[in-house]
Amino acid sequence: MSDYDLNPADDSNESEIIADKVSALQTFWSSFGINAYPSIKVPEKARSDLLKKGVPYITYDIVLGLFDQLCYMTGQIHYNVMLTGIGPLVKKQQSIVDDLKRGGTTVPYKDGIMIVNLSSPAVQLMTEENDAIKKAIINIVVEFTD
Repeated sequence: MSDYDLNPADDSNESEIIADKVSALQTFWSSFGINAYPSIKVPEKARSDLLKKGVPYITYDIVLGLFDQLCYMTGQIHYNVMLTGIGPLVKKQQSIVDDLKRGGTTVPYKDGIMIVNLSSPAVQLMTEENDAIKKAIINIVVEFTD
């Protein structure tokens, strides 16, 4: 399976476990009220809607580990601050941080539980190549308990 194949065709148990973990990551990042996509699979329409209409989205890294391994990864919240102002971005990132500060969260999947906590630093604010687009990078640590 390549790093970019998010829907393995292989019916092996390992492929199912990987698919379940990827699905758990999608469930987690999609739980914040805006669309979420793996960083390597952002639809062109999402990018276009961000630039033209100010529709925000989240991108996230996929890092999978073995049982009891800690996986450090990020999620990036993208906003067009020229259309929305900086306030909604700051409010959204603070909402996510507040949710995770209270002891983290868990997402069940077929063969285990994904435990998500904040990492350090919790948040970094950055500008993309287009100055209108700002992003808040949320640093998390994930443990998969298969």
